[in-house]
Amino acid sequence: MRYDEFLRLANKDVKSDDEIKLLEPYKVRRAVLFAAGIGKRMRPITYSIPKPLIKVKGRMLIETAIDALLQNGINEIYIVRGYLAEKFDVLLEKYPQIKFIENPYYAEGNNITSAKVASHLLSGAYVMAADLYIADSKIVPLYQYNSNALGIPIEETADWCFKVKEGVIYEQSRIGGRNGYLDIGIFYWDKKDGARLQKQLDVVFNSKTGKENFWGCIPFEIYKEDYQVNLRTCGSNCIYELDTIEELIELDDSYSKILGENYD
Repeated sequence: MRYDEFLRLANKDVKSDDEIKLLEPYKVRRAVLFAAGIGKRMRPITYSIPKPLIKVKGRMLIETAIDALLQNGINEIYIVRGYLAEKFDVLLEKYPQIKFIENPYYAEGNNITSAKVASHLLSGAYVMAADLYIADSKIVPLYQYNSNALGIPIEETADWCFKVKEGVIYEQSRIGGRNGYLDIGIFYWDKKDGARLQKQLDVVFNSKTGKENFWGCIPFEIYKEDYQVNLRTCGSNCIYELDTIEELIELDDSYSKILGENYD
């Protein structure tokens, strides 16, 4: 199916049975949420609660992701947990369909450890950070044409970002940049790329310094010639990445009172 035809069908509000059959090969099969990190930059809150379980405007961050996925018909959801893992059990009452994957390496390395324990699930899947506040469920639609990453257009940033040419990501910068796209932490991997990523994760993870890597270094640095990852864009009001206490307060000012005058 040509991309323009895919877009026409995928964006239709009401689809016929025949159109649904045509879109079946492009259906997102599952989502894998990385939620194992310690969340050091969110201390003191994260001393007692994992960052994805922090409530913003009355909802846990991870709830905004789960709800968005379910609203779009993506019901197979895995959460990779590590730090204060048992705290995530609270989600089962509302979301009995979710499945947990334990990350025993979470304190030993970077997020490649979460990708490793879930590597068998990456094909046809959204792979996403669990500590995002998703305000618009449309950013995780049920159908995807090929592997892509979500980005927000920016003039300048000190955070992770993408450099793009003709709609394809050619570099992921860890130190920021200008006139690029903010890496927001939501990816889709098609069947072919997901299978390739699984094998390459094993190689990198088992190398001498493997656990020190970020999982994104595989498709965007170490094996970048093996991938063509397209960019999807969204507005800055669709999703919020909260890395610090200050960013949390900006989105939910009730925390300025909870945490005291130091964060006013």
